[in-house]
Formats: sequence, C-alpha cells, structure tokens
Amino acid sequence: MELIEITPEEYEKIVENKEIFFMKKKFLELNKSKVEKVHYFLGYDKKNRLAFAVGEKENEWRAPYSAPFTAVVELQKITPIEYYWEFIALLNQTATEAGIRKITVLLPPDIYGAEKNAKMINALLGSNYMVEYEEINYSLDIRAWDADIYRQQIAHNARKNLRIALESGLSLVQCLELEEKRKAYEIIRINRKSRGYPLRMTWEQVLETLEIVKHDVFVVQREDIIMASAIVFYVSAQIVQVIYWGNIPNTEEYKPINFLAYELIEYYKEQGIEMIDIGPSSENGIPNYGLCSFKESIGCKVTSKYRLSIDLVKNGYYQSSLSDECLRGGRKNNKKLHIVLNFSLHIIKNMDSPFHFMESGLKCA
Repeated sequence: MELIEITPEEYEKIVENKEIFFMKKKFLELNKSKVEKVHYFLGYDKKNRLAFAVGEKENEWRAPYSAPFTAVVELQKITPIEYYWEFIALLNQTATEAGIRKITVLLPPDIYGAEKNAKMINALLGSNYMVEYEEINYSLDIRAWDADIYRQQIAHNARKNLRIALESGLSLVQCLELEEKRKAYEIIRINRKSRGYPLRMTWEQVLETLEIVKHDVFVVQREDIIMASAIVFYVSAQIVQVIYWGNIPNTEEYKPINFLAYELIEYYKEQGIEMIDIGPSSENGIPNYGLCSFKESIGCKVTSKYRLSIDLVKNGYYQSSLSDECLRGGRKNNKKLHIVLNFSLHIIKNMDSPFHFMESGLKCA
C-alpha cells in the first residue's frame, strides 16, 4: 500500500457520498482554522482503499480536531483488516518524517459501524497506540420502536415523568426561521450556564455549521413559553445526532426533556431514521452520573468511544539510525519496507534479548 497526501478537492471526490458528515471535506475545511494545517491521506493499493484526515497543531496530528469523533473512510465494499494495519503503519512513518511527535484519534461509537471500529482499534493497538480513555455514549435505537412498548420498557421514574409531561400541555415546535433557531440556541446557552457545563460552540459557529448540514431545530413550548430546545444534525443516512438539547431553569416540574426525547423518537421514526445518537455523558472519560442515569432511564443504550494515541518518540520512531538508513534505501527500492521495518523496530523494543533480532535475519539491501 502507498500512503498519498491528496488535496481537499481530491478527498471530497473520493469520500463525499461514502461517509458521515464529520468526515466530509466541507466540515473539515470549515473548522481548519482550529489547527495549523489539515492533511488528507489516501491509502492506495491498485484501488483507493482508505481515506483519512488529520489536523496538525503543535507537532501533533489530531483526528478529529473539531468534531465528536472521526474514522478512517472505507472506499471499497470490502476492506480486509490488513489494509488497516498497513495504513496505520504508514501513517506513523509519514508523521515521523514530518517531525510529528504524537498522533491522537477519537473513534465513533459502534452505532456508526462496529466492524470498522473493531478493525481500526485492532490496527491501532497493534501499532502500539494506547487507550487514553473511554467516553460513555448513549443512543436510541428506533428501528422497531412502538409507543406502548416504549412506555413499558423505560424505567419507572421515566414512565412517571413522561406521563407528567404528556399531561402538561407541552408541544414540540420545529424552528424554520433563523431567529427561531437563534432563540433555540439561547435556551441551550442558558441551560449550560445554569448547570456549569461548557458550551463549546458560539451561535455564529453553530450557524456556519447549519449552513452546510441537513438539520432540525426544535423547541418545547407551554402556553407560548419556550422551556426547552434541541439542535439535531443528520450525520448519516440512518443516524441523527442531538448536538445540543436542554431546558431552562425552573421548568423541571413539567419534565420537558422527557417530553422532548419522546417526541424526537416519534418524529424521526416517521422520517425513516434508525438511530438517534444522544451523545456522550462523560468528559475525558469521567462519567456524569446524573446524565448517565437519565439517559438510561429513557431507554438509551450505552456504547464506547475510545480515544487512543501514540507517542512516536517513546515508541522508537526517532531513535534508530538503522531505521533511517533502511528507509532511505526502502523509499528507492521497496515501499513495503516502511511497514516491515516499523513492525521490526517494535519487536526489537519488546524483546528480552537483542540476539532474537539478529536471528531474524532482517537486513538492509
């Protein structure tokens, strides 16, 4: 396999109709000011195999650099796992040659593709990436959703709160005009401030993103008083993600978020959506117990989002003059030597005796 750095325009042509919104060129380019440079890579072996984008900042490659998660984009119907291993090995070597000291990756929850995640995690761990932490992510599977069954299956307190909400005269209103959407964002801002949670996107940043993604914005009202809101992105053909939701203080007696969750399920079921990604309830791996309990009470299922990284200095990518000599010859004669040598260096590092390496017979031609 060759690892080729391509232009944003080439990347767009390759992946535009194949992946989720956060891996699309228009989103990556919108947020490129948050890093020093964005690199677009293509793994090629007779065909386009894999594509990946990273942001460079302070001698580190970060994926994502401004999104809930990222993933390698598969470009063929079937992508054997060896392509993942070769791709990550080449990515590490390319980063080293560019003077990069660290690579960090935050993967999606399994609802976006459990098989892809399994292959990616295996390849990363096989290249000595370490798990920094696990985010706890929640989602609602609505493929077989039925209102009566849902009410029976959710927790007792959630069932009671939903009954209160449905009897409180609440209504779900979709925001179509710009000013309505701004008011919905303001509800989120008030909610986050009152709870001491960070709000990472300004209204201007949200608006820029709304202009390039299919989305819905909703408010929950009671007698024309807005109590709660939600901003939702269509991140793939089958999955929407609740980017933000929340209620203003002193409205808890009406249970507006229980109402909002229930109404969103009904709405997206009618739209043919299969999954609602409610998002994480942890920060850098530390769970918010209250949020976790609430989401589980309303029927959400738990999945993991793993953040992995590799320190290229500590893992020997810079310390071997032998590797430099071999790679100079390898680039002329055999591109696969990048991978073979990289694996061999890791083997040397972890061997009890250097004589094992001598016995392996690896030589520089």
